[in-house]
Amino acid sequence: MNPTAGTRINKYLSEIGYCSRRGADKLIEEARVTINGVVPAMGTKIEEGDIVAVDGIEVGKKKNRTRLFNFQQTRRDCMHYRYKGRKRQHH
Repeated sequence: MNPTAGTRINKYLSEIGYCSRRGADKLIEEARVTINGVVPAMGTKIEEGDIVAVDGIEVGKKKNRTRLFNFQQTRRDCMHYRYKGRKRQHH
């Protein structure tokens, strides 16, 4: 592991969605995290290809997920806005 390159272990664990950075710090202090089978010190950086495990279970790289958000007003809200201050016309 090169100490000048890579990502800090607590940031890595938070980026993959395992826990928060502070939560990762607690896991590291409790010696529950390993990098390539070795318990790391606080602030250790990981590189591409390192195997990170928590409680002996390997944690993976963050997966790219596509998220789709649909912000559409309900029909009631649209109609209310359209006829605000006017009488409704029934056909």
